[in-house]
Amino acid sequence: MSQIFTYKSLINFALFLVLTPPLAAQGIINTAGTHILTKGAASIIVNDGGLTNKGILQINTDASIIVFTHFNNTATGQLENNGNFYIKGNIANDQPAMNAGAGTLFVNGSTTQTFTGSNTFKTFNFVSNNPTGILLNNDLSVGGTHNFISGLITTSATPNYMIYEAGSSYTGSSDSRHVVGWVKKTGSTDFAFPRGHCQLFTAGFSHQPYRRRGI
Repeated sequence: MSQIFTYKSLINFALFLVLTPPLAAQGIINTAGTHILTKGAASIIVNDGGLTNKGILQINTDASIIVFTHFNNTATGQLENNGNFYIKGNIANDQPAMNAGAGTLFVNGSTTQTFTGSNTFKTFNFVSNNPTGILLNNDLSVGGTHNFISGLITTSATPNYMIYEAGSSYTGSSDSRHVVGWVKKTGSTDFAFPRGHCQLFTAGFSHQPYRRRGI
């Protein structure tokens, strides 16, 4: 039978960890030079305190990390998500040249979630499922499929972009589920930008960055 590790205070990981059972904690700091690896169908559940990554954080296929508060990926962090990464709070990324991996990022909080940081947050698949909305104060890049479940994605006027890389796609957009603001597509194929006018979805074709301002 699988064990569950529960911690009552903030954890500093300074070891190489291969985690096979579920692990629950109130806060995790992955310190510089360390690894947190999830193996098989293991899960790490982070409650109060959030998850800060200063080292190598790798989520393997079929494994999951669930963060109920914030996630902070620092400039020394190296995130590679090949599994499932659920984040219910704000997301900050300062890692340069992030590897998008082959996994899925689920942004599924119940209050507005904000992306911040100095470098683009990259994911392969992306599921946006927050009825109160997602705010991009940093670029967010999708290399695979973006599945709109609920809520608007609003980009800042800086500008920050919702980026769809070459070969990427999206599904599920509607009047209540689309991007309000700046959208960018790389590559040369036709692409209908999933943008709208607040509660009005008005996708259009283009190869250039597109901005739709909400009112």
